[in-house]
Amino acid sequence: MATGRIPTKIQEFNDYIRNTDDYLQEQVSAGPPPVFNWGRLGLTQQNADDWNSARGIWDGLFALYSNPATRTKTITLQVKNARKDFRTFATPLLNIMAASPNATEDDEVTFNFKISRATPTHPTVPITEQCLPTLQTIGGGEIRLSVRSSTDTQRPSIFAGADSFQVAFKIGEPPPQNPKDGTDREVITRASIVQQTGDENSGKKLYVFVRWYLTSYPDLAGPWSQVVSILIV
Repeated sequence: MATGRIPTKIQEFNDYIRNTDDYLQEQVSAGPPPVFNWGRLGLTQQNADDWNSARGIWDGLFALYSNPATRTKTITLQVKNARKDFRTFATPLLNIMAASPNATEDDEVTFNFKISRATPTHPTVPITEQCLPTLQTIGGGEIRLSVRSSTDTQRPSIFAGADSFQVAFKIGEPPPQNPKDGTDREVITRASIVQQTGDENSGKKLYVFVRWYLTSYPDLAGPWSQVVSILIV
């Protein structure tokens, strides 16, 4: 629990607030600009200054509390309230530092937190958007292949839910009955490419199927398009 990070016993709290303040103010890089532990862990200069101010107030109260001659009921109450106020102030900052990608085991020990990296997110739902192909003859055996989604009718583009598209193609007869029927496959990360089919294939047809693709999650690829074809010249 977050409240367990900051000790409640007076002497342990004293050690904690002093050690953590000293630690935050340590310079870890000369820069420019210089980098301190507070900045490395995602805090602002104001956060660090406020932490230091809280420590200064505590130092004064702890000195009075530690001396039997100056320990009064008022001082005892102020010591109690200072610890409570510091926990309220420091807890959200501890959460920021614990989630920092720069947090280390030394930070965990100093601040008494557990590093809490954000859980990486990744897609889990297969793509359902149809990939729409366009074929254009260039000449010399070259064919331009472009793709777009149904939401982008103006220009070639990669669908927002994918990072590429997959093409299954075949040159010559008989026409493929499906994307696995005698085709070659490639994964393309651009929305438009020029396919080299070779002069020797002039007069033959190029058959193409396409679908949206995720290179890191191939199982989530979208549905194959209907076959399209063009004469190679």
